[in-house]
Amino acid sequence: MKALLIIGIIILVFAVLLSFSATLYVSITDVVRMKAGAFGLRFDIRSPERDAKLALKETERLEKKEERALKKKKRKKKKAKNSRTPAKEGHPKKEEAFSDTVFLILNIIKSIFEPSKFVLRHTRLTGLCFDMSVGTDSADKTALTYAGIGIAVNNTLALLKSQIKVTVKRFSLRPDFTAEHITQDIRFKVKVRLGVIIAGGLGMLINMIKNVFIHTKEEQTPENGLRRESAEAER
Repeated sequence: MKALLIIGIIILVFAVLLSFSATLYVSITDVVRMKAGAFGLRFDIRSPERDAKLALKETERLEKKEERALKKKKRKKKKAKNSRTPAKEGHPKKEEAFSDTVFLILNIIKSIFEPSKFVLRHTRLTGLCFDMSVGTDSADKTALTYAGIGIAVNNTLALLKSQIKVTVKRFSLRPDFTAEHITQDIRFKVKVRLGVIIAGGLGMLINMIKNVFIHTKEEQTPENGLRRESAEAER
């Protein structure tokens, strides 16, 4: 009885955890800021400060890579002086490598298609605050730009609403004939339950394994083996 109670509590806790949402916080002003969060915790994905740190790390990494490449070249030159490089034996079969690459790409596309649709159906875009002021260097240009942006924004919103649940908190798009630039303040949150993310990920993994298994089974059939042997004999 105690064992069943413990199992029940574990299942309940697990179900509660899966009901929580993972949230992506997006803010677009003069700069783009993105944060991901769950269980009250938030982590920077993109911000000017983070981008600067990543750029610095990338510069350091490239410098180290160049140093290693120079050292490698020097070592190769020394070896070349002392001994001849052995000739390479055989060449890889390019056609087989190409077909394997094509299969891998198609396998990934097939595997993620259905689970992605499932995750998308359960995605929510909430708290959308859209505030944009459109201005250019002339009144005619401002009117045309404002009309074009209005059409693009309304079509995008209509498309999103047809695919996922969208909650608009505030929406303001207006022309500004006194300014010479576009200013915007766009904020929204994208929410997906953890259970949906896990189910989608498992679906992708199962589909990939299934497709690989089917492909391997097809290759091992006698007909495919004979075809491959005949193709090699013709070459």
